[in-house]
Amino acid sequence: MVLPRSSVRRPVQVRVVNAVKTWVDRYKQDFAESPELCAKTLAFLRSPPIAEGVFRKSVEHVAQELERLVRFVPWHADDWCSAV
Repeated sequence: MVLPRSSVRRPVQVRVVNAVKTWVDRYKQDFAESPELCAKTLAFLRSPPIAEGVFRKSVEHVAQELERLVRFVPWHADDWCSAV
């Protein structure tokens, strides 16, 4: 698979990371209610194209927010998010 040019790819990645960050910051209940959503979001954030980009600190901040959230939700004992 051929990836788009960096000049196209980077702005798209920044927009996606910002959208996920806004979602996590404003709608924490979505993640608190769905361990599967939390696990898949963390997996996405830690995937190489996202986690290794120039906005690594922003991605790590969002991942840390999700990990902080799972400490306080009832399904945390199932270790859904911490297993990812």
